[in-house]
Amino acid sequence: MTTVLIGAPAAAVTAAEAKATQVFPTSDGDTYVDLLLAVAQQSVDGPNGWLGRAIGTQTLELQARCGFWSIAECDGSIRLAYAPATTITSIKYRDEENVEHTIDGESYELIDGYVVRAEGYSWPTAKSVKIRYVAGQAAADVPKAIKHGLILMAAELKTAGGISGAIRREVVEGVGTFDYALPDIAAETLRKTGERLLAPFRVYGL
Repeated sequence: MTTVLIGAPAAAVTAAEAKATQVFPTSDGDTYVDLLLAVAQQSVDGPNGWLGRAIGTQTLELQARCGFWSIAECDGSIRLAYAPATTITSIKYRDEENVEHTIDGESYELIDGYVVRAEGYSWPTAKSVKIRYVAGQAAADVPKAIKHGLILMAAELKTAGGISGAIRREVVEGVGTFDYALPDIAAETLRKTGERLLAPFRVYGL
C-alpha cells in the first residue's frame, strides 16, 4: 500500500504574508519569495515531506495491489494517510478479470479520515484498489505556527547554494539603506526554529 501525490499542493503561505513578518525585505520579488516558500513547503508537505500530513489542499491517491481487506481495519474501515482528508473523489478497483470498476458514492462515507462502508455494504473482491481523495487545508485555515515555520525555513534556504544572505533591509531617512547579512549560524537557527514550530503537527506511524 502506498499513497501518491496526484496534484501539487496549493501554497500554504504567500509572499505577502512572508514579507509582513519582516523576515524577507519588501525589495525581494514576490516570485522569488514564492519559490522559496514552495521549496520549503515541498520538503514537509504530503507524501513527499517529513511532516506526515497534508498542509496545502492537494489530491492524493491510496494505491493497494491487493484487495480491500489488505488495507482495511477489522471493522472494514480504511484509514486515509496524510490528514486532514476532506473529500473522497473516487474509489476504483480491478476485479479478478482485471476489469476496472468504480464504487458508487452512496456505498461509503468519509468519517474522521476513514473510509467507512455504508450499512449492509461489503467491499467487493479485488486484485487492486485506488482511492483518490482531497486532503489538506485552504491557505486561510492553515495554522499560523505552520505558516511561520515555513517562512523561517524559506528564509534559511535563501542563504543556501551561494544565494546572498541579506534578508533584512532597513531604510534610515537621510542616512541610507542598510542590508543585514545572515551569518551561517543564524541561518541554521532559522531552520531549526522553523522545524520546531512544525514538530507538534507531525504525524507518526503512517
